[in-house]
Amino acid sequence: MKFFDEIIVKNPIPIVVFSKDRESIDFINESFTKFLGYLPEDVSTTKDWANNLYPDENYRNKVYDIWIEDINKIETSGIGSLEREFDVAAKDGCIYNVVFNLMLTDENIVLILKDVTDKKKLYEDRKEAETELDKLNRKLVEKNKELEQVVYVTSHDLRSPLINILGFSKELYMSAEELRNCCKNLEVPDDKLEKMKYILDEELPETTQIIRQSAIKMDSLLSALLKLSRSGRGAPILRNLDVNKIIDEIIKENQFILSKNNIVLKKGNIDNCFGDSLQINQIFTNLLTNAINYSDSSKDEKFISIYSYKKNNYVIYKVEDNGIGIKKDEQKNIFEIFKRINEVEINGDGLGLTIVKKLVDRHDGEIWVESEHGTGTTFFIKIPAEKAE
Repeated sequence: MKFFDEIIVKNPIPIVVFSKDRESIDFINESFTKFLGYLPEDVSTTKDWANNLYPDENYRNKVYDIWIEDINKIETSGIGSLEREFDVAAKDGCIYNVVFNLMLTDENIVLILKDVTDKKKLYEDRKEAETELDKLNRKLVEKNKELEQVVYVTSHDLRSPLINILGFSKELYMSAEELRNCCKNLEVPDDKLEKMKYILDEELPETTQIIRQSAIKMDSLLSALLKLSRSGRGAPILRNLDVNKIIDEIIKENQFILSKNNIVLKKGNIDNCFGDSLQINQIFTNLLTNAINYSDSSKDEKFISIYSYKKNNYVIYKVEDNGIGIKKDEQKNIFEIFKRINEVEINGDGLGLTIVKKLVDRHDGEIWVESEHGTGTTFFIKIPAEKAE
């Protein structure tokens, strides 16, 4: 009796002992009463137990069928115990999620209860959060697609009136020239002649030139937006890539400009990665072009080096140069659209690094920069390594 008292009665785990005939409950310990609130007289029979713990009739019948099936399984197979998880109602009406461990002795059916409500709630909360995050991600993807479409359509449609502005401003300039020639032989008062000369020789040419320059700049910006909206629009075709071969092709294509600028290109170990061939090519092409554009003409020895190393499941590529470098306060903005290093005039649309960042993101990668003004710049590109065959 002392053993029974120590092992079952005082056990901190809720325990219930049913009679072998499954009709009555012989014993519930204090931990069971503390957990669900039921006193021995509340659950003295199996019927009382079922009605109290499973108030919903359909659910109660389902649980009963499962218990009968499990008891028969233990009796016929000889296994020691079975676990089941059910929702049960406490005396105060609260619902708990409980794991029952069912065991058979020679004279009794024993249930050991484990409250897993908090664990289940954490799991359900996590699943709910994951579902919500998935919805938000899908919505974000849809909005990004809509935004890309708006940028594309807007950029495309705005170019037509710009072409008209450019065309007619040129016509206006030519008409002013013709009018100037026609007025040479006109006899007009001196004060009127001076006014006409000012309009035809200065004001009209200057105004039409401003219109043309503004339209050309706007056309360049719209072309850049179109280029950005098109970059990586299709789903990347991911496969194991020979990046060494890709970089060799890029170097070959840029050999003339490298030689012209007296830039030595150094290529070290180049690891393969898992990515889209065209997009990886564009990433390194843009970075190499960027390094060439911002080389330091005052230096006798100019170089660009490209190499890589592996870290965990990624390849880290480094594109390093000894160019003009980037000031500290400008480094955080270099991947933004149309951002340039203010001290240098470079031909182009100012989208090279913006597109690189976009393509790296599409590979679930990362890109960052380390630079010292006047010394040089290193770009780090983190891309998933080869996929296991």
